[in-house]
Amino acid sequence: MPIKFRCPHCEQFLGISRNKAGSVTDCPTCGRTIRVPDLEGHVAPLPKPKLNHGDSGLANALDALAALENGESLAAPIPLPQKPVVVPVAAAPMVTAVPLPAPAMSAPVKPPGTPVEPARRDDEALASLATLPVNSPSTPQGRPRPRPWLWPAACGVIGLTLGVGIGRMTASPSAGTNSNSAPVVADSGKPGAVPPGGAPPLADAPANGEPVVPLPEPGVPQRALEGRITYIATTGESRPDAGARILVIPAKHPNVAKLAVVSFRSGAGANDVRLAQASIRAIGGDFAVADADGRYSITLPSQGQYRVLIGSRYQARSIDSAPPADGLKALEPWFDQPRAFFGSTQSTLADIPFDGSHASVRDQVFQLVD
Repeated sequence: MPIKFRCPHCEQFLGISRNKAGSVTDCPTCGRTIRVPDLEGHVAPLPKPKLNHGDSGLANALDALAALENGESLAAPIPLPQKPVVVPVAAAPMVTAVPLPAPAMSAPVKPPGTPVEPARRDDEALASLATLPVNSPSTPQGRPRPRPWLWPAACGVIGLTLGVGIGRMTASPSAGTNSNSAPVVADSGKPGAVPPGGAPPLADAPANGEPVVPLPEPGVPQRALEGRITYIATTGESRPDAGARILVIPAKHPNVAKLAVVSFRSGAGANDVRLAQASIRAIGGDFAVADADGRYSITLPSQGQYRVLIGSRYQARSIDSAPPADGLKALEPWFDQPRAFFGSTQSTLADIPFDGSHASVRDQVFQLVD
């Protein structure tokens, strides 16, 4: 049978092998150094830390402390100047803005092999155009010179007009609609159908197809469960299990995120307990901690089917046993780390109905495990 004892710092119930009797170890909960009781239950004091007098750093520190106690100064004081020293600082030179030249337009690049034409001024080009004869020598005086480019231009304009007219005749009567495609008709009676003038409706069910359980309507919380929790000590007497945790959750999990289990663990502080109560009450359950007499009281907002999980504070389970499988399965949808809720103590799980008016009584006694 292992040695069972409590941590003198955090009161966590611990168990260790008998061959570790009288040894020094660390508490897995608070991390403080503790000594394991011997087989008769006596706990020897922890050994005092030994000083290494050969450590030069420790010797220097002790000498410095001794000097401070004797009133000696460790270093000479630094003389301060009587008058402030003014260091002249030269003014920074003014920086003037330099205008940037306008970007020059680059000439088009001609392919290699193109003959270079001599540069001509604009007035020279205009003068050369003015010297062109109006009438050809072969045409009679007074008749305009024929322009051969008029006929191709006229034919191009006529062809463009005909093309536009033919395109309008062959176009669909409704703009933006393809005449070859069949009209799309939305069936509003089918799930996921798009209504004629709006977006598709949001799905009310998760991807796995299970129906979403809505959160309970806020109401006046009523007392639904109460009782007393005790445990059997090694002496055989019954003691109140002060600090035992009572968690009541709805039988069906609503579509909410998982809760952090740290506020629901054994030995949590008062602020953590209030945070746990507020978070679990927001989704229709309740959380309580047994008082010094082992008594508790649970309030619920509405009637329905619930599950109650009671975890002991002082009665440990067997070292080789794991947390109950049914308890882990019940807490899996609710907490991020359900295994941490149980710790190393015993627990029990049960289903309770609540009719909304009468509170039921449930007492729990945690037996001693060999």
